[in-house]
Amino acid sequence: MSSKTQSERSSTTSSSPTPSRSPPRSLIVIKVSIDKDETWLFNDLNANYFGVKKVSRNHDQDGNPLSSIRVDFESEDVVLEILNEDGIYINNRRYYIRPYWPRKCYQCDNEGHVAAECPQQSLSEWRLAELIQQQKTLVLEKINSN
Repeated sequence: MSSKTQSERSSTTSSSPTPSRSPPRSLIVIKVSIDKDETWLFNDLNANYFGVKKVSRNHDQDGNPLSSIRVDFESEDVVLEILNEDGIYINNRRYYIRPYWPRKCYQCDNEGHVAAECPQQSLSEWRLAELIQQQKTLVLEKINSN
């Protein structure tokens, strides 16, 4: 395999954060039995790892539970340690993990959406002129109908 291919493969499979992102504070743990509830998982993880803030079960678009969970930590240092170990232990069993970064808008710097969906988007001059023209048309139609 060429060194370029090796480099590309290692960059896509590496669990370390990319330079443009801050280190993650959350992990996705896969293949966790659906029989394990969030409280039980939180207690088990909290007994073995420092700074566990929250454990939440992932769900599909229909609301059905998935066999993956998200674990939020108080510090990215713990997350980086776990990522370096390539796994996390729950009930003395090793599970595969990946980092989790929330969706973050680079326009307003808030989490939960991306720039294309940003509620604080500034209007371009062209779009503003288009909206003003639409309003003028509506007002004229209203006047003409009276």
